[in-house]
Amino acid sequence: MKRYFYLFISIFICALSAGAQGFPEDGGIYRIINTVRDNSVLVENYMTHQLKGGTKVEGEAAQMWLLKQNGEGWNIQNIFTGRYIKKETSNSKLYVTDTDDSEIGLFYVSKNKHYTEECYNILNDKGGNYGIHCETDGDIVPWYSSTSKFDGTEWTYEKIDFSAEDIAAVRENYNKFNQLLTDKDQIMEKYSSF
Repeated sequence: MKRYFYLFISIFICALSAGAQGFPEDGGIYRIINTVRDNSVLVENYMTHQLKGGTKVEGEAAQMWLLKQNGEGWNIQNIFTGRYIKKETSNSKLYVTDTDDSEIGLFYVSKNKHYTEECYNILNDKGGNYGIHCETDGDIVPWYSSTSKFDGTEWTYEKIDFSAEDIAAVRENYNKFNQLLTDKDQIMEKYSSF
């Protein structure tokens, strides 16, 4: 009986640690999940490059993010497009991604102090004035953090096993998709006079 008890406890501890969400690791690939908005997943619309909160889709690379530590902050890169989240400081603007190095946001991740659940805020600056926030309609906007308890601004990180070969394959598909759009535009322009 005692042996079964220890076996049960060991299995329970392994199960807890396997599903644990915690502070991100440098170079880790994550699905970033909002804990308030029906577990909306942070996703980049690869046509408009705007960020949205969406439904989790297994294997969807537009929902996967590479977190790279940069000093005390983090750069957040989309796996599918290779673009980085751009910093925004106006509540009226949506977060977007960009490839311009001067526009790449440096974000600070801090443990959320208002809730008991293991969740984090993704802040625009070290002082924590604006955070990445998921609106009820799924729009991802800056939220002035000192005026609220961060409702919609609580995130967890689900680590994803995705190899360098997997990244290369999805980026190749993205590049092919962009080439098709370019070809379509050129064809439409060429034959618009007919």
